[in-house]
Amino acid sequence: MKKHEGVAVILFALLLAFGCAGSKNGKVTRQSSNVITADDIATVSASNAYEAVQMLRPHLLHRQSTRYESNVTGNVPMTAKVYLDGVQYGDIESLQGISAFSIAEIRYLNASEATLRFGTNHAGGAFVVTTK
Repeated sequence: MKKHEGVAVILFALLLAFGCAGSKNGKVTRQSSNVITADDIATVSASNAYEAVQMLRPHLLHRQSTRYESNVTGNVPMTAKVYLDGVQYGDIESLQGISAFSIAEIRYLNASEATLRFGTNHAGGAFVVTTK
């Protein structure tokens, strides 16, 4: 075997190995940290949307305090709005009124994404809940 052919075989083997890495049954599984699916919810014992977020993505329920909040340190409760099937549903506590069994997906939009999608007054972002 010539030197170039040996290098080509090694490169092909590396590409094949790294191309398959991160896949499961031939499917690449990339999960956003801002999305919770029905399959994710099925892995925990949550009865409502708030519990599902609390168990699976607790960082979405709190934000870091800003330098202007001098009397607060660490995490501050989130002030996000909640949308259920495209309709404004309430504030973050309203997630408790949405059954976990009816959820297809929960997606958190940061402040700029929520403002682009829903308009002003979304400084805390938005939880977009889609039901089955």
